[in-house]
Amino acid sequence: MQRLRGADARFLYNEMPTQPMHTIKVLVLDPSTSRHGYTFERLRDYLVERVARVEPLRRRLVPVPLSLFHPLWANDGFVNPRRQIQCLQAAGPGGLRELCEIVSRVASRPLDRTRPLWEILALTDRSLLSAYAGFMEEEVKTYLQVWPKEGVVELMQLLSELTVFIPSRCLIGLEFRRHLSPDFARIIYRDLAGSLNPLAILLPGLPLPSLRRRDRARREVAAFIAQIVTDRRRRGAVDKDFLHILMTARYADGTSLSDEHITNNLIALIFSGLHTTAAQGAWTGVELLRHPAYLRRVLREQDEILGNGRAITLEAVDAMVVLERAVREAERLHPVPVLLRKVLRDFQYRDYTVPAGWLAIASPGASHLLPELFTDPHRYDPDRFAPERAEQRRARFSIISFGGGKHVCTGMTFAYLEIKVIWSVLLREFELRLLDARVRPSQSSFWIAPRSPCRVAFRRRKRAG
Repeated sequence: MQRLRGADARFLYNEMPTQPMHTIKVLVLDPSTSRHGYTFERLRDYLVERVARVEPLRRRLVPVPLSLFHPLWANDGFVNPRRQIQCLQAAGPGGLRELCEIVSRVASRPLDRTRPLWEILALTDRSLLSAYAGFMEEEVKTYLQVWPKEGVVELMQLLSELTVFIPSRCLIGLEFRRHLSPDFARIIYRDLAGSLNPLAILLPGLPLPSLRRRDRARREVAAFIAQIVTDRRRRGAVDKDFLHILMTARYADGTSLSDEHITNNLIALIFSGLHTTAAQGAWTGVELLRHPAYLRRVLREQDEILGNGRAITLEAVDAMVVLERAVREAERLHPVPVLLRKVLRDFQYRDYTVPAGWLAIASPGASHLLPELFTDPHRYDPDRFAPERAEQRRARFSIISFGGGKHVCTGMTFAYLEIKVIWSVLLREFELRLLDARVRPSQSSFWIAPRSPCRVAFRRRKRAG
């Protein structure tokens, strides 16, 4: 322990509930420059690891009995990431005024003296993500309403349909979603996402039946979206979806996006991640149902966060750290097979020169199983992502299913939110049991999804009261 000096102790003695004596600093950061892509969870894990190396940030205050002398610093302070590193949401429109309001509110609140005397608050405008969380829960619950009390479902089909409905509602809007029947969703998934394989990516113009179906489905979807854009412009409608953001966006020279560019952006955003999210979500469920001990921990977390029928909020999803580790471990064990990047200029790797114009191929399946990065890499162990272990931080780009650097997937945060909401609702509404013990990966597309049969038996949980 170390005794406070008089000058430092004076700050404590002068502090009153209406007159805090701490200081505050504001940093404005550009997340687009992050090498790994920005999410608050990644930022929090990074900060926790760094704080562990800085001894003064782990000190807690120990008062002297009867205040006989200045308080002491103890070096055994426990840093609770959920309480000391938090994400705050700015109110719209998210400008300087809203920033100042939050800073003044934070600055006027005394720090908790039972913990190390500091806080880090990440401030983002997450109003759209907050709306998405509600839309996602609504979509999943609506989908599950027609299920009987018990039955059997093919897991990949379930995730395939949900990952068509949810992005359609969040990104294109309610008009598109209302016309999206389960049959139409299956056609979209089969004809658009199903055509995404290595051959179609390398030679997209081949006269194959699957690619002709792809082009026909794309024309139908594009025409439907264009009709919605035209109707919204005519009505002057304002909606909480990504379509509205694109319709009101401006380039640097002040010009707006054309209807064609809006349509192309939406189709690319939805269908580039449709199959990967469905596969990732399915593997998350398979691994949870294979490992009942960890599943029980996830269920306990769900009960703590959303007990008594509370609705899902973005803050609630952020707090689902046990579930998120399960999602990340499924991503590590069942990644996309390869990542393709075009080499823009010559570069040297060890004894080799890779010339411009070549395709560079990375293998997440190999990277995610490196024993020098991941302890017992073939074992299912979601706790390897806990802050105290943080095995993914042993090297840059250790987890690369969503890419990395400037080309990290722009839909990564949306995908994590979607998968967590789907399984949060499923696990709270139903008792689930995996019927097929040996679920094998499918090799029929560019993404390795669980091969059929991958059946899950479900039984609706009895509601309390």
